Amino acid sequence: MLVSVVIPTFNCADFLVEAIRSVLAQTYEDYEIIVVDDGSTDHAEAALRPFGNRIRYIRQEPGGPSVARNRGILKARGELIAFLDADDLWRPTKLARQVEYLNHHPEAVLVYTDFTRGPNPGSNNDSRLRAYKPRDSADPFHALLEENFIATPIVMVRREALARSGLFDPTLKGSEDFDLWLRLAKVKSEWCDAGVVSGTHGFGFIDEILADVRQHGSNTSRSVEFIHQQIRAARIMLERWDRDPLAARLLRRRLGMCCWNLAYAEQCRGFYRKARSAYWSSARHMWAALPSAMSLFLNWKNRGTTPSISEAVARGAFMSLPKTVLRMVTQSRGHGAPS
Repeated sequence: MLVSVVIPTFNCADFLVEAIRSVLAQTYEDYEIIVVDDGSTDHAEAALRPFGNRIRYIRQEPGGPSVARNRGILKARGELIAFLDADDLWRPTKLARQVEYLNHHPEAVLVYTDFTRGPNPGSNNDSRLRAYKPRDSADPFHALLEENFIATPIVMVRREALARSGLFDPTLKGSEDFDLWLRLAKVKSEWCDAGVVSGTHGFGFIDEILADVRQHGSNTSRSVEFIHQQIRAARIMLERWDRDPLAARLLRRRLGMCCWNLAYAEQCRGFYRKARSAYWSSARHMWAALPSAMSLFLNWKNRGTTPSISEAVARGAFMSLPKTVLRMVTQSRGHGAPS
């Protein structure tokens, strides 16, 4: 069964060569490699020449990773699609194990694996998904809304499922993969309900570390702009899934977390007015995410890493203090000057 490996790249030539070599080292040999260059200005094309016809190279005007991945999917010839980012690596049995799983589980629309994350891919075996095992494979949609535990480079998906769900949304930046997994989870439900296949394992999981995700200074996930994009994506998803009460509550909670992250980022930059507004937004969304007074009590009593409503309100109130007071407190902690 042919697997189409789609690799988008933008100014990542040195890492890209390593990524391609990790594909060429796969024990499973029935694959094609499609590299979509999203308008790189580095030496990507020259770096790929030694690979010759072992890869298909497509260059396009800059459009973002979603546009690049979609271009690769549309050019793919395989029944199965696997995604690899240009700065990440696969371990040798990754494709073989995933193809084997999908062959034995026709009800699965995709399968993902465990992975590592760090500055030196392949240098450790620290599981990123230990805390998420086992997941409820019968309801991947709500499990994902609890926490997006699927990274793009660990996924292999059936092309037929993508035809049903649609491709990556090019208008989303940073949450486009999460959005696609949610839509694929709904495809699974429709697929089984229609009697196309039977079974409950719509999202398969292989409990092995088969990919290494690189963490480096170019990652954008902590930037203020990225957080704004996450908030925008969460609002779009809330509008799409608001008829599902549980989904709506979980997305409200996600919005609350995103606003909290934005508030803290703005606070660290010294933009206290923006921080105050974001803290209040976080409190409003976290309140809307609570379905009952009992849940409010439990949220206060058992909160862990999730910020509580009271904490968000307290910080919003703190940001309302006079700037002279804020300056004395925050500058002593290295959070910058107010603006």
